[in-house]
Amino acid sequence: MAVLILATSCFIPYSGQDAGMGRFSISVGSSSTSRVSWNGYETSSFTHVITLSNGSSANKSTTIRPGEPQTAHFTVEPGVWTISVEGRTPNGEVVSVGSVTKSITAGTNGTIGIKMGPPEETDGDFLYTVSSGEVTITGYTGPGGNVSIPSTIDGFTVTTIGYQAFVSKGLTGVTIPNSVTEIGQYAFYGNQLTSLTIGNSVIDIGDYSFRGNQLTSVTIPNSVTSIGQQAFHSNQLTSLTIGNSVTSIGQLAFVDNQLISVIFPDSVTNIGRDVFAGTNQLTITSVTIGANVQLASPATSATNTGFEDAYNTTYGKQAGTYTRPDTDTTTWTHTP
Repeated sequence: MAVLILATSCFIPYSGQDAGMGRFSISVGSSSTSRVSWNGYETSSFTHVITLSNGSSANKSTTIRPGEPQTAHFTVEPGVWTISVEGRTPNGEVVSVGSVTKSITAGTNGTIGIKMGPPEETDGDFLYTVSSGEVTITGYTGPGGNVSIPSTIDGFTVTTIGYQAFVSKGLTGVTIPNSVTEIGQYAFYGNQLTSLTIGNSVIDIGDYSFRGNQLTSVTIPNSVTSIGQQAFHSNQLTSLTIGNSVTSIGQLAFVDNQLISVIFPDSVTNIGRDVFAGTNQLTITSVTIGANVQLASPATSATNTGFEDAYNTTYGKQAGTYTRPDTDTTTWTHTP
């Protein structure tokens, strides 16, 4: 048997326009009575409705009201449970939601966190949330093809493309507006993108964000400072332009493309390992790079083009253009 204790001692109270943010801490411990209980005081000005569901038996629910001690006990069968939380204003408006699915078994102890966020809304083909007057695109329900992401929704500025927002949606082209500053992890993973326009306000391109597409050419605008790991893994890139504000490029960022030459601007200070591994090893013959870049060594000899050794050791991290006559050799020469 198991008991689930819902506690607010680690809960971050909501305030003002940040009412959608916070976290519940849930402790799971063994018990011979097999019950779910919450016992304590709700610390924020919002009412919270907590619901448990295992997909077969009737839902179990309790309401935690501001400033009132509450106790609720439920019988819990061992198994997989979804715990959902809604934060509501005094007039009943849902302003925050969160859920987590976990296996609860007798004799198991642990802590489960439920991250709270604003509720999801719909505008045309886009799912989104609003927090502090800014929109995060969280999903897409359209037919795919070429998609232009709006710069505003319902009068609010679109600033973020959220985690997995467009994963495997059949997109062939996407235009990201100038309002967007962040592209989240896996945002466009697994589509058929052949065209991509990134707006000139994007700062962060998240991990895996464009992995598994068919892009042949990408221009990273000058606003971008960070390109995440595997961001453009497994495309068909033959042309890559990196903006002059990029400082960090994650490992495997451009693996399995068809790049022949790459120019890293002087702003780049850190490049992760194996950035040219995979099919690039069979094509790349020219790299231009600044001085004293922290350039990670290849993971194995199988991914070694020889460029990293030439830059880091042979030529002592000198700025310039590094070339090799063909892809059969791992010997590179340096031109300042």
